[in-house]
This record gives sequence, C-alpha cells and structure tokens, in this order.
Amino acid sequence: MSAMLEVTDLVTTFRTARGLVRAVDGVSFELDTGRTLAIVGESGSGKSVLARSLMNLLPSSADTSRGTAVYQGTQLRGQSAAALRRIWGDEISMIFQDPMTSLNPVVRVGRQITESLRFHRGQRGAAAQERALELMRDVGIPDPASRLSVYPHQLSGGMRQRVAIATALACEPSLLIADEPTTALDVTIQRQILDLLQRLQVEHGMAIILITHDLGVAAGRTDEVAVMYAGRIVEKAATPVLFSAMRHPYTEALLASIPRLENAVHTRLTTIGGRPPDLINPRRGCAFAPRCRYAQPRCLEEDPVLETATTVGHEVACFYPVDTEAGRAALSANSAAGVSAAGTTVRAAV
Repeated sequence: MSAMLEVTDLVTTFRTARGLVRAVDGVSFELDTGRTLAIVGESGSGKSVLARSLMNLLPSSADTSRGTAVYQGTQLRGQSAAALRRIWGDEISMIFQDPMTSLNPVVRVGRQITESLRFHRGQRGAAAQERALELMRDVGIPDPASRLSVYPHQLSGGMRQRVAIATALACEPSLLIADEPTTALDVTIQRQILDLLQRLQVEHGMAIILITHDLGVAAGRTDEVAVMYAGRIVEKAATPVLFSAMRHPYTEALLASIPRLENAVHTRLTTIGGRPPDLINPRRGCAFAPRCRYAQPRCLEEDPVLETATTVGHEVACFYPVDTEAGRAALSANSAAGVSAAGTTVRAAV
C-alpha cells in the first residue's frame, strides 16, 4: 500500500532583491497513516517553509514548480485554492507557529474554532458551540464558556496557542502538520497537548508531522525523525535509531548541545560554531562543511546525497559519517591537525 503522504524532490524558492533563495531544496519523505514524523533543525533550516509548501500557503514571491506532494493519491502542489479548500481544515490541518498571526484578530474565538465545522460538516448553533467547548476543554482552556466570545488579543500567548490547536483539531483531520505547537506553553500544558494529539492519533489513525526544536519531544513522541539543514534533509531514521546511532555530524552536534542534568553548575554549554550558510549564494560542497569537525577536502568540493547508512531505513548525507571507519579516521586526522579541511578548530570529541 502507498503511504498517506509522499513527498518527492520538493523545491521551494523565493525571489528576493539579492537573488533566489532555495529555502527547501530537494526534500523527499513518506508518511504512513497513524505515524508521527519529527522535523528538527535550527532556525532557518527550512522546516516551516516545508510545512507551508505542503499546504500551498506561500507568498506570491515563492516558486513551487519542482517536486510533488501526493496526499492519498491527490497532488497538492499546483491545486487551485477552491480545490484545496475542500481538504484544508478537514483532511489536512495545520497548527501555525505564531497564533497571533494565524488567528483573525477581528473574529471571536468561538467562531474561529467552529468555522471548519460549519464549512465541512454543516454544524451550526448549539451543536457547533458544544463541540467548541469540548475542544477548548481538551486543550486546557479554563472556563471555556466565557472565552467563546472573546477576541484573540484578549488572551495570553499561551491561550491563543491553545485556541489555534483547538481550531486545527476541530474536524479530526487525517493529517496534522504541527509547527512548534507547544512553544508558548508551560510544561504541564505541553504534556496535556501532546497527550491529546497522541490520543487522537490512536483513535482516528491521524498522521502527524511535528516540527520542533525540542529534541526531547521528538525522542519521546515520534516514530521517525528527519534532520534538516540548509533546506535539505541530511539524516532520517526511526527515532530510537537516530538518537542511539546518529550518523550525520550535524545531528551529533545538535544532540551534544542539549544541557545535561548530570553536568556541574555553570558548565559551559556546547554550541555549534559558525553560522548557517547563505541560501542565495551557496558555496560548493557540503553545506555543513564550514562548521563540521569531520570535514575533509572532498567535503569542500562535492555535495553528498541522502543514502542508506548502516541499517535499512536510516539515511544520511555525509561522506564521513559519525562512528564509521571513515568518520573516525577523518576526525582523528582533524584532531591531530587541530583544524578541519574548512579551517574549523577541532578539539576533543564531543
């Protein structure tokens, strides 16, 4: 059977005064019914643009002429707004990163939550209001009856985020794209929201694309993880495999930057040196090479492709993967020299 969502060689570029920005550059993945895929990476890696590309919610400066995104046999790219309107909010829904801009400031909260119910399910009046109250209780909004009639600006940032989540879940979609859904919430509400998503997933077979900076959430709540860097997926694997046997140096660096409870007080945090590449004028070779401890001369000239690592289903785009013979030799040579081929200072292993 084919996957619920099949994304193949997806490319999204933006026209700017400086030139063409390749925000999403050849991304491919599949997602099955009832599964959760985490997309992780630092800010600017292309995660949110990828999500908006799948939803066809991009500005006029964007070019989405390359690649396909097929949802249950329907090609999402290039569809008219009228055709997508039948899918948005019903079969595919999205929780946006910033609720202040995703919620309509001049429409009351209750009407925004029930909008998709009216459009897709024909629910109105008391039935729609009761469903809105149920959703608000599910996402942890206290005294929901009194908040149906308020406007978004009358709520805190965390409350607005919960309203956005309730709106996205109203029609119990088959595919939920959640872009940093718990960023503005305290840890107690985060747990409540994630438990709610997990319950809906079990009950309705909902598939989830979870975009997050929180590697702890990705480790405990997902089936597969895709790591993005400079608009590309550089590593993809089942969640337990990625966290126990990562192969890309960028993934290793991300995990090394997580604060550890066992560390002494005032221990200096590990950071990833340098800065993300310029997506308008990309340099030759691997995009991560200037920041990589493993970089060799080949990395400065050739661009690695995503291919199977040590196990089936584990893919990595690297010539010198972590914990492989080639990777160990590269790191050893750079440690001895004190610098990588790109000039990055190389100290003791992370």
